[in-house]
Amino acid sequence: MAIPPVSRRHFLATGSALLAATCVPEWADAFQPGATDDARRAEAAEAALARAAALGASYADIRINRYRRESIATRERQVQNVSRSTSYGLGLRVLVNGTWGFAATNRVDPGAARAAAEQAVAIARANALLTSRKVVLANADKVVTTWANPIKRDPFEVPLETKTAFLMKLNETAMAVPGVTFVSSQLLFVDEQKYFASSEGARITQRLVRTYPQFTTTAVDRAAGDSQTRAVVDRAKLMGYEYVEDYPWMQDARRPGTRWSRS
Repeated sequence: MAIPPVSRRHFLATGSALLAATCVPEWADAFQPGATDDARRAEAAEAALARAAALGASYADIRINRYRRESIATRERQVQNVSRSTSYGLGLRVLVNGTWGFAATNRVDPGAARAAAEQAVAIARANALLTSRKVVLANADKVVTTWANPIKRDPFEVPLETKTAFLMKLNETAMAVPGVTFVSSQLLFVDEQKYFASSEGARITQRLVRTYPQFTTTAVDRAAGDSQTRAVVDRAKLMGYEYVEDYPWMQDARRPGTRWSRS
């Protein structure tokens, strides 16, 4: 059976998307939030606060943050870059004799949390030698709550192929406008999971998911020797992938052209 010819345009569009899909690893299972992860995080927090109190801290608070990021960048008919990253760690702040101390680590377990508490207390005691005015905290209510911005579709569960296909369609739509020569587009997703605990009894859990599309076109008027570049879309929102699905992106993509007004 004869193999049909493949155009350069088709090769660049599908080949680069396939390369991105095969070369970017899946998210590590250890990152996925769940009951086990929550319990492990709480255990580390309680260990840090208890150790800080035992060493003489009158107040302590801990922030345990986990960040996940994904970025997909394209230009015209090519996927230029796909990146995924995660980071996880804790930061502990203590007040000892009216002086602050702080320590942080990228390990989240009881042993590392206790070691961070010891370091923070030691730093607070060292800072006391240079402190002329002691810190006095105002009274604060005990807050125990959980909050997450509402999303309809988790962008990190959407297949990479779906995201790259959207960007390619966006680029093609823009390049169909007379005069538009160059197009670059990007999708950036951020997932922030935050846990705060204090010696005053506060326990606050948050999750923030951001979707950040970026889309820039350059139109060239060769007769006039002029070119103009516009950022058509550059807005981050606390939303899930529904931002990509529901907003009229293709309508925006058709707007730029050689008759843009000068800045």
